[in-house]
Amino acid sequence: MVCSPNEAPPNPQNEKEISINCKDTILSRNAKPGALMALRCPIGCGGVESIPVYAGKDNQFAEKSSICRSAAYMGLSKDEEESTVLIKVIAAKEKFEGSSGE
Repeated sequence: MVCSPNEAPPNPQNEKEISINCKDTILSRNAKPGALMALRCPIGCGGVESIPVYAGKDNQFAEKSSICRSAAYMGLSKDEEESTVLIKVIAAKEKFEGSSGE
């Protein structure tokens, strides 16, 4: 998943916003590569340290990363309010190098 204002432009296709929870991931949403999704994160996801984030290079996150925590990690959402983020799903990499925010 790419979580970046540079990679995911402001909802160009007027995707319907989907409300998700702090634990949702690309895997749990069953999203396929190429999907562009407008997702609404609830209040407080960024501060839930027990939910993992696996951040890689170039604003890419592993498919098992929390979508909302990944957005918070990138500064695209705020803990004190609901936030809508636009993500682009990319094909999983064979090897993923980066940091873990577990």
